[in-house]
Amino acid sequence: MNAEEIILVDCPHCRTIQAGCRCLKVYDRHDERTKDGKKTLHLVRTGFLLCPVCRKAIIAESEAGKFTFTPDGNLEVPEHLPELVERYLRQGLENVHRNFDAAGMMFRKSLEIALKVKHPELKDSLYKNIEKLAEDNDLTKDLAKWAHHIRFAGNDAAHEEEFSAEDAKEMQNFTELVLTYLFTLPEKVKAHTLGD
Repeated sequence: MNAEEIILVDCPHCRTIQAGCRCLKVYDRHDERTKDGKKTLHLVRTGFLLCPVCRKAIIAESEAGKFTFTPDGNLEVPEHLPELVERYLRQGLENVHRNFDAAGMMFRKSLEIALKVKHPELKDSLYKNIEKLAEDNDLTKDLAKWAHHIRFAGNDAAHEEEFSAEDAKEMQNFTELVLTYLFTLPEKVKAHTLGD
């Protein structure tokens, strides 16, 4: 890694795959390591990269040809999500900055699957399922409004030209809140109750 070198890295900010990030500055340091009683110096090179797509910075460290990046790009999702729900949510998160229409559709799908997993007896449309859960007090009125917003915005993502990156980001927030309510909080309450 050298200054002005272009490094292919998946941007942790905008999620562009193999973005050609320019290395703006490089700093070297020598870390002392001890192995089998012998001390050796290892060159660690730290570079400051700039994503050409979103113009945000990434810190890269290179030692013996192996790279680590900060931020690392791991996506945070609510805890205790069923595997299928998490899969669709992650697809939404991976696309929210670059393919926001696809992200909107995945957020809607993660909600739809979440309701079916949580309440397998539901067999109707997403609209009717949300209404049924609100009527039965399995969703609060506010959560039902958020769920309807996710449903409606997901339809816009699939069918309308006006859907925007800001709409996708708002959908992400609502989806994460609804999924936290449906899966994360009950498990946390259960763990706390069992701990008493």
